[in-house]
Amino acid sequence: MTSSFFNSYLGDRRYRAEDWAKYFKQLIGNGYFAKEPTSMKVQAADGLNVKIAAGCCFINGYIGYSEGTDILTIQHGGIKTRIDRVVLRLDTLEKRCIYPHIIQGVVQDSPFCPNVVRSGQIYDLGIAEITVPANASSISQCSIVDTRIDNDLCGAVVGIIKQFDAVDFINRLNEAYDDAWEKFVESVILSNGNIILNITDKKMKKDLKMLKRRHTVADLFSIM
Repeated sequence: MTSSFFNSYLGDRRYRAEDWAKYFKQLIGNGYFAKEPTSMKVQAADGLNVKIAAGCCFINGYIGYSEGTDILTIQHGGIKTRIDRVVLRLDTLEKRCIYPHIIQGVVQDSPFCPNVVRSGQIYDLGIAEITVPANASSISQCSIVDTRIDNDLCGAVVGIIKQFDAVDFINRLNEAYDDAWEKFVESVILSNGNIILNITDKKMKKDLKMLKRRHTVADLFSIM
């Protein structure tokens, strides 16, 4: 069994970057941080250039972020259409960083987008697919498919713990339950399941509402 992290005594507790990455990997999943709608979004720029908006991503315990715009250049279109994939690539061995990268597709009659790479030292998050027409000298926005929210390719990181207002959540549940109950007490299904009785008697409505406080809907049917 392995554990961490502890104070070192005479150098007996030394940790590597991958030890920290393994720790954070247990807490934060892979994906881009969707704090802003344009975070890490790929958009067309001039000519064959595309731009990746500022943002942050998390891959296998490592963080990558850009405070500005990253520019990538697509290779000129061939004699037929191809589809390229834009990824955020983690390289833990050679480059030892996370960086934007283009995986070039194959020129053919029925082009398909290349797969992300996830083996060995490389792990990709696919954030866009770009269709490059034959002999293309520029890229239009309609040629770009945003794949950031695709959990199989990328996905969004919402935080270590998704926080919410518990009081507001409970109030909403109560409101929904009350609304459903009011509709229920307007017509009560009798035990034979065929006759519907519209409730107009005020006393009966009051009795049913009192019953609501002590029983579930399933209980009510069993009583009837």
